[in-house]
Amino acid sequence: MTTITKIARNLRTQLGAPGLKTKRACDLRDILIAIRESQRAKSRVRVYSDAGFVPNSYRYKCLIQFVEGVKTDDGWQFYTGWTGAQRSGGNGSLLVVQ
Repeated sequence: MTTITKIARNLRTQLGAPGLKTKRACDLRDILIAIRESQRAKSRVRVYSDAGFVPNSYRYKCLIQFVEGVKTDDGWQFYTGWTGAQRSGGNGSLLVVQ
């Protein structure tokens, strides 16, 4: 089993349920994008769910899931998390590479 497969299988268990309107979950594709983009990143990569962000005027609390990879002395460490999905005008980058 390759390293990419091991990482993807480990993170897959942490993914949220698809289809929730106020909780926008990532999928396996987002995990693979994060792993691929880590090859060109210097210190950090974060991929948000494809469902996207909502405008600040959205009436309800809305969360978006992300997959983040951080470069450490031992190599890349990947994990998932949740954050607020509200952005100005609903605009924001779904991929952050640093």
